[in-house]
Amino acid sequence: MVDAASKPHHGDPEVVRRAEANLALMGITPDEAIAKLYEAIAAHCELCLETGRVPNAETLAALREPPEDHIIYASVDEMMAEFYGANPTHFSPPPTRLVTDG
Repeated sequence: MVDAASKPHHGDPEVVRRAEANLALMGITPDEAIAKLYEAIAAHCELCLETGRVPNAETLAALREPPEDHIIYASVDEMMAEFYGANPTHFSPPPTRLVTDG
């Protein structure tokens, strides 16, 4: 168990109890689990967790399209040019990367 000062902020104590029990089965403390989560976010700029979000019907249909039906664009600008009828009013800025190594 974690001390009260670093107790996970979750409204349901039963969820916290079950999570801590599962972490114990994995052989790690809640503090170690949080440290691993922060390391993953720092290294990969993403959460390796299920968000509980469900794709809408349009997204699900697009995901089910056969790969041969997919269009591959060389850039976002190329895609937007097609979307706006070859007369784009929007050009994306150059991509940037978040710092992942301090």
